[in-house]
Amino acid sequence: LGILGGVQGAGPAAGPLAGGYLLASLGWPALFYIRIPLAVAAALLAWATLHPTPGQGKSRPDILGSFSLFMGFGGLLLAVNRLGKVGLDSPLVWVPAAVAVAFLAIFPLVERRAAQPVLSPSLFSNRSFTLAQGGFLFHFGAWGVMMFLTPFYLVEGLGYSPQTAGLLFAFFPGMRVVLAPLAGSLSDRIGVKIPCSVGLLIMAVGLGWLSQLGPNPGAVQVAAAFAVGGVGSALFDPVGIRAIMESVPRSLVGTASASVPAARQLGGSVGGALGGAVLAAQGVVLGTTAVVAGFSAAVIMAAVMVTLGAAACLLRPSVEVPQEHA
Repeated sequence: LGILGGVQGAGPAAGPLAGGYLLASLGWPALFYIRIPLAVAAALLAWATLHPTPGQGKSRPDILGSFSLFMGFGGLLLAVNRLGKVGLDSPLVWVPAAVAVAFLAIFPLVERRAAQPVLSPSLFSNRSFTLAQGGFLFHFGAWGVMMFLTPFYLVEGLGYSPQTAGLLFAFFPGMRVVLAPLAGSLSDRIGVKIPCSVGLLIMAVGLGWLSQLGPNPGAVQVAAAFAVGGVGSALFDPVGIRAIMESVPRSLVGTASASVPAARQLGGSVGGALGGAVLAAQGVVLGTTAVVAGFSAAVIMAAVMVTLGAAACLLRPSVEVPQEHA
């Protein structure tokens, strides 16, 4: 898991660097066109290397569960996204919010009847699993804030070129390339609680520092604040996945593993939507110091998220091995 975390960090670190140069050299359409050969290469690599597991029976997709989850989370994201622009009393907010509540309410009922649920409700009766997922969700909520708002902050707020902005932001995900494998190795020796909680607290310190830099920080200060936040994230990420996986019996490992990317995407999407709402609520006019104020407010929110995640890690039972069941 540590090696996986390091590899996953390489992509977000390389992306801003490449994106900055593409934006400056070829314009914004290149940011979309470059995805085509990358997607084709990834599809060919998957086709060549991923094969069915021997002896694994055919499975039926949980269509109703997937649809309920999609409608619930989709409505939630749309409501949060529109909230900062049109207000709570707008139909663009309360209609998708109502749809989200309705579908998320029926989701557990649908999953209890599914032969192979996309996310088994029984997992959330396990305190260890639920708290581990909470830490993971808060962590990637903060990631969503950073990924969505940092370009506005660096380019529009601080006036850096796209190339410099990409280089500075690369310090945040780039820490994972080296530190995530070390964090995985450390958790093999001392368990998950300390790396998870300490990592998120370090990330909170980095985000708090970033929020206080003001409108005229030096590039070294900005890079250092991103690096501190990245160190904390790198310590947490692979260990957070391990905390989730070791919380469930072997019979539920497949479902638990599916919950990991779901939490990553949900946290990132909600975090990005919340960050955008905070930015919009500031009445931001791009190209002014108001961008810095909006970014600072959103990053404080992200620091609170990871602090709550650290609390979830600390409250998680050190040892809880669920019993196998039919």
